Amino acid sequence: GAASELSVGASAAGALASPSAGGGRCHLAVAAAAAVAVEGAAQDGLAVGSAWPTEADRLDPRGASLADGLQALADSLDIHGHAYVGVRWLAAMEMWLRAVSARLPVELHDVSSRVTELTQFIELEWRRALSSGGNHSLCSAVWSQRASVLQEALRSVAARWQGSCRDATCRALSLLQSLALSNSDPASGSLQPSGLGLLEAFWGLLKADPSGWVTTSLGGEVIADQLAEVVPAGRYGIDQLTSAGTPPSGTQMALVLWRLYDIASARTALECVATAGAMPDLRWPPSSLCPGCWRKCFRKGRFCLEPWEDQRRALGAELPEGFADAQPNEDALLAFLSARYSWTSASSAL
Repeated sequence: GAASELSVGASAAGALASPSAGGGRCHLAVAAAAAVAVEGAAQDGLAVGSAWPTEADRLDPRGASLADGLQALADSLDIHGHAYVGVRWLAAMEMWLRAVSARLPVELHDVSSRVTELTQFIELEWRRALSSGGNHSLCSAVWSQRASVLQEALRSVAARWQGSCRDATCRALSLLQSLALSNSDPASGSLQPSGLGLLEAFWGLLKADPSGWVTTSLGGEVIADQLAEVVPAGRYGIDQLTSAGTPPSGTQMALVLWRLYDIASARTALECVATAGAMPDLRWPPSSLCPGCWRKCFRKGRFCLEPWEDQRRALGAELPEGFADAQPNEDALLAFLSARYSWTSASSAL
C-alpha cells in the first residue's frame, strides 16, 4: 500500500548517553516520551512521540554542527588510560587526521595548520619507529602536550556557536556525519574525498584503542565489540559500498554511519525495558525535525530498522506493545542530514 508519513521521535537522548545508562535515567526518558506521545495522539491519532529536548527556535543547525563536531574532534585526540602508545595507535591517528584534513572548511586556516603540524609530528615519530626497528612507543604526556595546541584551536572555534548536543554520543554522531557530508557536493568545486577513507579512519581508531574515544562516546565496550564485527563483515550497507566500481561518496557513507549509530541507540532503548518497564523511542531524527524522514512499516513482531532488529534478537526482547514501527525515506533523510551536518554549507558563516 501507499506509505504514509509517521511521527518518529527520540527520547531524552541527552539523558541516555550510553547503553549503561542507569534505571533512573531510563525512567526519566520513558516518562518524557509518554507525555509527548499523549500529546501526539491527541493531534494526529498516533501514539508515537518524541522527547528530544526542544531546540532553541533561533538555533542555527549548521553552526551547531560546527560547535558539536569540533568539540568531538578535540575529544577524539585524547588518550584514555595508557601511559604510552605504539605504532599501531600512531598509524590510526595519522589516518584519522588525514581524513579530517580533507574535510575541514577552507576558512578554518588556523585549525587546518594545527592539523598539519600534528600530522607532521606523527610522521616524525614514525621515522623514529622505523629507525628503531619498530620497537618504539610515544609517551602519552608528550602526545597530550602536542595535541593540546590543536584541541585549543578546535574548542576556540567551536565556542563561536551554540551547539545542540548534551552528551558525547550526540557530538560523536554530529562529527562523523559532518565529516561524511562536508565537501560532498559536486557543485562546490571541491575535491571529493572518498567516504571509504572516513570509514577506514574510524575503524582504525576503534581497533587501535578499544577503550578510546570511539568506545567511550558511542556506548561502551559492548557497542565497540559489535562495531568491530559488523564493519569488516560489510553489514548495514558497507558491502555494497566497498564492492562498487567507484569509491563511495560522502552521502552514501552518511547513511552507513547513521545505521552504525543505530546500534548504540537501539541497545540503549531496549536495555531500558528491563529497568524502566518500557522502551523509549530513540530513533533519529525525530519527526519534529524531519516529518518526511519516516514512513509506516507493516512488519509484525520485529523492527523494520535492521540494527534495531539485530539488537532485539541479541537481547531476546519482544517488540514493545503499541510501538509504532517505521522505516526511513532515505532521500528525505539524506537531505535532512546534509542540511543539518554539512560543514561545507556552514562555512559561509565562519
